[in-house]
Amino acid sequence: MSKKILSVQDITMQFGGVVAVNNLSLEVFEGEIVSLIGPNGAGKTTAFNVITGVYAPTNGAVTFDDKTIISNHPSGKMEKHYLGENKGKYTKTLEPTPDKITKLGIARTFQNIRLFKELTVLENVLIAKHMRMKANIFADTFMLNWKEEKQMKADSLELLRILDLYDLKDEVSSSLPYGKQRHLGNRPRPGNTASTAVVR
Repeated sequence: MSKKILSVQDITMQFGGVVAVNNLSLEVFEGEIVSLIGPNGAGKTTAFNVITGVYAPTNGAVTFDDKTIISNHPSGKMEKHYLGENKGKYTKTLEPTPDKITKLGIARTFQNIRLFKELTVLENVLIAKHMRMKANIFADTFMLNWKEEKQMKADSLELLRILDLYDLKDEVSSSLPYGKQRHLGNRPRPGNTASTAVVR
């Protein structure tokens, strides 16, 4: 059986008196592609915003790689006005920011293309890889991180080879056909599990 990568447990997201997501639970296993389907206003985007740390849930928890990364419960004014289920089930509060969740291996993609349109294909990938750099501002200023920069460029070129975008590495991303722009902007790394929220 495949390893469970992501578990969403009893997530409720309430905005004032409106419950946008009520008691959502789902599991994603390694190698699976999972989708949320529903009409406009069903809470799909809200659910992804909770999983990726854009919103702290009103109640519930998210577990990634067997570690709870998000957890919350109704508190303050919301404790009195909570309309969802499982009010007393969760007591711990963990609210990491989206950048911390991205570093764990979860990121969301968008329906519209999010590229740096004046930069080349390679530069777009390099910007995405900077999130994992270990160098600090001192090392950057005095060019002490040249080895890491060199490795990052080599990794980016290899990724472009895998994605069949290597021949376009020096093209300005806005000059690419729409399909190639989508490919560049939304493609997870090879071997990753993916849905609209890209997991590892």
